[in-house]
Amino acid sequence: MNELLNGFLVAFCIVVIYYHWFKFEMKRHFEEDLEAVKKKIEEARLAVAGSPDNNNACNHLLMASTIMRQIDASDWRTATSLDDLLALRRRLAQSQEAAILAVAACRGWVGKMGPEPSYVFYA
Repeated sequence: MNELLNGFLVAFCIVVIYYHWFKFEMKRHFEEDLEAVKKKIEEARLAVAGSPDNNNACNHLLMASTIMRQIDASDWRTATSLDDLLALRRRLAQSQEAAILAVAACRGWVGKMGPEPSYVFYA
């Protein structure tokens, strides 16, 4: 009986350590992705500045910037649950998609690559 209790205790400790390690890694990857998306939005801003009359590109850039402001306002550093982090990562992916579509609209690539043009840019 004592060995069984010790086994459960060791397994529980392993699960707790893995959970906290996973959350730490997820936050670290989120920080890296956040910096990459900020660079993509800056690239989109430069592209839209070159063609300010393109309403489609301006709308995509506005959407990307709005999502990024929401992410910054949510104070993601204090997110405690994995669900909160996953929701923030989904919002970050939406912002990245909008920035990519803004650049594509400026360059005239939208509509020429099929239903999901962003896969071309992720490579």
